[in-house]
Amino acid sequence: MPIPLHHAAICARDLDATKARLAEATSPAPEPMIGFFLLSFSVGDLDGVLARLAELGFGREPRRIEVPGPVAPVAMATVRDPDGVLVELIGA
Repeated sequence: MPIPLHHAAICARDLDATKARLAEATSPAPEPMIGFFLLSFSVGDLDGVLARLAELGFGREPRRIEVPGPVAPVAMATVRDPDGVLVELIGA
C-alpha cells in the first residue's frame, strides 16, 4: 500500500526507501481497465421514462425486452448515458 506523500519521509529510515516510496506515491494513476459496468433502476412508468429520455436527447434508440416475472412479464430497456455507461431500466 502506498504511503501518503506527507508520511513518506517520516516512515522511511533510509534515503533509498524514501525515494522508492515518493516515486510510488507520486506516480500517475493507472489507465482505466476495460470491463462491464451497468447501472440498474426500477421505474414505475418505463414508457414514460423512455419518452422523457428521448426528449432530452439521451442516447440512441433503447433496446427493449420482456422477461418472465413471478406474476406477469417484466418490461426492461437499456440505454447508454453520455459517458457510454449501460443503464438498465426495469419496469415496476
